[in-house]
Amino acid sequence: DKMNVATTRDDLKKTQRDIELAKKQGASLKEKAAQAQRDMEPLQRALVSQAKDLREVEQDLQKLEREEQAAQKRVDEKQEDLKKRREEIAASLDAMVRLRQAPPEALIARPGKLKDTISAAQLLQHLSEQLQQQAAELQQELNALAEAQEELAAAKIEVESKHKSLLTKRDLLQEQLAEREKLFKVVQQDFASVNAQINRLGKQSKTLQDLLERLEVVQSKPQFAKASRAGGALTEVRSKSFMLPVVGRVLETYGQNGSRGVKFEGRADGAVLAPYDGEVVFTGPFLDYGRMVILRHAGGYHSLMAGMSQITVSAGQRARKGEPIGRLGKRLSDAQLYLEFRQNNKPVNPNGWFAGL
Repeated sequence: DKMNVATTRDDLKKTQRDIELAKKQGASLKEKAAQAQRDMEPLQRALVSQAKDLREVEQDLQKLEREEQAAQKRVDEKQEDLKKRREEIAASLDAMVRLRQAPPEALIARPGKLKDTISAAQLLQHLSEQLQQQAAELQQELNALAEAQEELAAAKIEVESKHKSLLTKRDLLQEQLAEREKLFKVVQQDFASVNAQINRLGKQSKTLQDLLERLEVVQSKPQFAKASRAGGALTEVRSKSFMLPVVGRVLETYGQNGSRGVKFEGRADGAVLAPYDGEVVFTGPFLDYGRMVILRHAGGYHSLMAGMSQITVSAGQRARKGEPIGRLGKRLSDAQLYLEFRQNNKPVNPNGWFAGL
């Protein structure tokens, strides 16, 4: 009996030691998660800053390319105009040469026409001088346009050079994105099962509305609640407070051809940025939308971006306004992005919410 009591005491002590060790390990993991959360904040600020630099370069390149195309069009038009003027001058000069080559006896034989002949020659001379002056002016304009085009080309080279340097920063950005993902995994170590469920929902849902309704159930799970508490309250939504997710032109507006969103043509390999502070609730392929990211905002609003070639965020993360969430395709034909804005799971016109629309 004494032996059994001793054994029981030893087992109890061992259990107590195991409990204390588990508590210490739990506290250590909790502190690591808290530290990772703290480390993510400056990293996210750095990501937003670098993404802003990249966007400014993309905007500069887009503007310069449009100006260069317009300058080239003007040059082509002036060259065609100059060609026509030169043909007119050549015809006039040819007529004048033929008139001057008329033999003197022809003028004697037709004395009544002498005055008319002289007037015609003077007219041709005047016309020739006028056309030559116009040609000279056109040539000056052409030279000026050529100089402008050279300046544009030089400016484009300068911006592209800057872009190349920023591509180096983009590599650093990718490293930081990887670090962000690593930190997020520490913060949300128990999120793997939720992500697996989200992926299943993407395959099971038949419509976007169906997907969002199913996601609301997932968002009620403790893991999502924990992420929301860690990130704090979502930023209040205000009109015209959202930014466009890509640099580019609008291909299709809200309501056009029955569209529930806006379609953009961005730059090849262009960055896709979070239009506003929000919580990532879905990432991955969905129906014919392609790769898609859905952000949940305050007030029952959601924004979804679809058509990316690469996604750089995960469900459960908090994304800051202007923070990279993905990239477009490397070819212009693959650089289209679809944006849809919803309130209470119903599509709404984004024009009143997105600056630039």
